[in-house]
Amino acid sequence: MVKMTKLRIVQYYGNFSRSTYRQRLRLLEERRGALYRLSILTLQPADQGHYVCKVQEISKHRNKWTAWSNGSSEMEMRVISLKASEDSSFDKKKATWAFFEDLYVYAVFVCCVGILSVLLFTLTIIWQSVFSKRKSRVVGEVLSEQQFIAPAATGELGFGLVQLYQ
Repeated sequence: MVKMTKLRIVQYYGNFSRSTYRQRLRLLEERRGALYRLSILTLQPADQGHYVCKVQEISKHRNKWTAWSNGSSEMEMRVISLKASEDSSFDKKKATWAFFEDLYVYAVFVCCVGILSVLLFTLTIIWQSVFSKRKSRVVGEVLSEQQFIAPAATGELGFGLVQLYQ
């Protein structure tokens, strides 16, 4: 049993009187005398079960305890353990991403990807420039062997001289 006194002091009775339960349970008054909230901070499989919340306003009147108002509600709670639902693939993914939790490792990884991108771009430009020079040399050699062009398609007779630039 968890009890809040008139002075808003929370008291624990029965199984909840141990210090471990006191650290896990919080009883708060949301609206004075109307709405209360019991929070269980860390759930355990032993917490599973049927809960009954009974709120009574009691006071001592003429040397006798009297309940002035009653309110109750019920709730059933099931606790699902994460360890029971985890599978080995989840553990592997968790271990993989645990490596990237360190900010410095992540920053180094991003910088390495950037440097590799710049190097790949540079190699692509060099590769294209080497092949474009070879093509221009091959085209120049073909034109130097054929210095004259056949007659034009208009039917005119004559030959034209080709000027080569090397």
